[in-house]
Amino acid sequence: MRVLDLFSGIGGFSLGLERAGMETVAFCEIDPFCQKVLRKHWPDVPVYDDVRTIDYDGPVDVICGGFPCQPFSAAGKRRGTKDDRYLWPEMLRVAEKYKPTWFIGENVAGLTSMGVTDSVTKMEGRLIISDERINIYEGVYLRKEIMLLNRICEELEQIGFEVTPLIVPACAVDAPHRRDRVWIIANNDVCGQQRACAGAEEHDAPLCGETTANPDSKRGNGGATQYGKNGRQEFEGISDVANAVSERRCGGNAEREDAENARQSPRGQITGFWDFEPAVGRVANGIPRRVDQLRALGNAVVPQIPEIIGKAIMEMENESD
Repeated sequence: MRVLDLFSGIGGFSLGLERAGMETVAFCEIDPFCQKVLRKHWPDVPVYDDVRTIDYDGPVDVICGGFPCQPFSAAGKRRGTKDDRYLWPEMLRVAEKYKPTWFIGENVAGLTSMGVTDSVTKMEGRLIISDERINIYEGVYLRKEIMLLNRICEELEQIGFEVTPLIVPACAVDAPHRRDRVWIIANNDVCGQQRACAGAEEHDAPLCGETTANPDSKRGNGGATQYGKNGRQEFEGISDVANAVSERRCGGNAEREDAENARQSPRGQITGFWDFEPAVGRVANGIPRRVDQLRALGNAVVPQIPEIIGKAIMEMENESD
């Protein structure tokens, strides 16, 4: 499956998804230091520098990316949609343009506590004076506040996706720190039917029917329907990751596995359990680009989580074939 990696950072998303058997066809990253890292490890993959102007010309099966977290992070001013770094609308635009089968978004847990004022204004008449002769009303304009995560899910549903948001911490894959993150996983069944229709036309078979994506999914307070095409529970394997977090892993005393339990990937990265985490001191003279390195690592996703998500997606795609 071909991956378009947005807000790529140093490639944590693509590293995990490639371990799952996918292929990255393009990156989009604005930071010059991160661009150098991507070009070093993926020399044959194009790197675009602005999500607002990306013009990759080719088919895409998966769009992934952690859109900027500064508008939602507890470490900032939490200005939400008023922040000029709020780039979710651009990510949504790219998803609508390329129409991938799968969408994987990531952001900080602070996204779940962000509210946004509904753009729809309603007027209500309220009775202020009433007697035997006359009733006098005043017009009141009303707007309601909704969860920003809920709006994001609704916007994905409006372009044909079934959406499941999950919170998966890094310690769920045995990282020795908690690092809660929101993962927005969505499947666009329209694209799968379009591929099936194309194959059917070649064999003079009947065309496919309407999409099974449900635009009326009832997700409550930030939850989501977990049922996809054919009515079966598509996200079971991914949900298990979130539910597998134990007190042992997330209580601050994560147990370490022996180094011999870790296996090496072709790119020299550790897959599986964590065998160690290097100590990172605050002061180190003589190490070039140290600030850039720390910032890039802090912004990166833990590759093991998109690896697990990617494997679940590949398993579903293989079943559907």
